Amino acid sequence: MSDNNQPTTNEQFENVKKSAQDAFTNVSQGIDRTKGMAMLAYFLFFVPLITGDSERSAFVKYHVNQGAVLLLASLIYSFVLNAILGVIGGFATLIFFANPFMGALTGLVTAFLGLLGLVPLGFIFLGVINAANNEMKPLPLIGQFTLIK
Repeated sequence: MSDNNQPTTNEQFENVKKSAQDAFTNVSQGIDRTKGMAMLAYFLFFVPLITGDSERSAFVKYHVNQGAVLLLASLIYSFVLNAILGVIGGFATLIFFANPFMGALTGLVTAFLGLLGLVPLGFIFLGVINAANNEMKPLPLIGQFTLIK
């Protein structure tokens, strides 16, 4: 301190620097929470809704909507895929007794269709990567739909 109880330029600079560092720490903690909630939305979309984070951040709300749309699309996709697999599986049993080669081929088709059940997992990874990169990119095929406004 100088003689007239006024902080020196160096002290003023240090005070401003500390205030800026504190503000940056608070902002970065808020960004980390926002990013974490946006990523969580693809697994448990209702958690950011319950905590209120989706109301405080348009970024979180966007990813909550993407997670909800993905859940609904995954349920519909799973239902349709399982219905198709059930029909093909029934035919495979009938065909196998008539012609073992065709039955085996039908089994391979069924196995391939079973692997298509992993498609929603790929969409989850895309959404989490978008949230982690602070991007608001819509998911392919389903990203244009809105469930949560």
